[in-house]
Amino acid sequence: MVKRIIVVCILLLPALLSYSKQGKVTGKVTDDQGKPVEHCEIKAVNANYVTNSNARGEFSLAYNTDSSHSLIVSCFGYKTEEVRISDDVLWVVLKHKLNSLDDAAVDADHNPAKTKHAVLGKKHLKQNGICSEIIGSEIGIFLQGYAEQHGLLQEVYFYIAKDGIPNSRFKVHVYSVNSSFMPKDELLDSTVIIHATKGGEWVHADISSRHIPAGGGVFISMEWLSGAGNNPLMVGDDEHPEQWQFNTQVLGMTKRFHNNATMSYTRSNINHEWHPMDLRPGQQQQYLNPMIYATYTYH
Repeated sequence: MVKRIIVVCILLLPALLSYSKQGKVTGKVTDDQGKPVEHCEIKAVNANYVTNSNARGEFSLAYNTDSSHSLIVSCFGYKTEEVRISDDVLWVVLKHKLNSLDDAAVDADHNPAKTKHAVLGKKHLKQNGICSEIIGSEIGIFLQGYAEQHGLLQEVYFYIAKDGIPNSRFKVHVYSVNSSFMPKDELLDSTVIIHATKGGEWVHADISSRHIPAGGGVFISMEWLSGAGNNPLMVGDDEHPEQWQFNTQVLGMTKRFHNNATMSYTRSNINHEWHPMDLRPGQQQQYLNPMIYATYTYH
């Protein structure tokens, strides 16, 4: 009984958060020469609202106006600054930090051997189910990160089951997340399409050249794709029942990746809202989550 109460409370958390007073601040981070600074961590004080600056130094952050009145802006090689939220648009200037012996020892540019590799999510997962959706729909999961590591995404992995036609193609998405860990802005600057060969295998996409910060975590999804050599009849309606025979790739699902559905979301197409994945019947009150993880490097 206690376990069920805890689950219900967790599921209600996003709804409770929605009643707090939400604000949004956008801005740009530059150095003292006016050059944009990317991969900065911008965190709301007294809260877990975190984002990162993009290649143009720009950022956007939702925050609770009741509890947070300033931002902590930090970046490797620069002095950390606390900036009061005095307007909806901020310009943050960071000063270069003189390299100490300690800084030089962990600087990946000067000592690549010190670059470390890590995983977002879980790498060793057991398949407990499958998921196949209609063309245009997406399914994904929030992967928790560690903002203090200033990591950059390297590769994203998807487990494609043996069911269906594994070598049909699907589209990869990487999103930033809002305060409720739901997908927000697309972080990939170009289309990434991959596929399996025979199924029952992990497939991956190398996105290291996109320089996407791992930060406090990202949301990764797959989209069932029309075109790209796929069967044009792969649509899910009464006129084309072949979709329900998995005439496409099928994503593996696993138990206990996360303990609640607020971390996994799905939507029917890009114009529709995201929704938490429902509890699957007969799974002993455990949620099934998509088998997706990512790797990143940090120093």
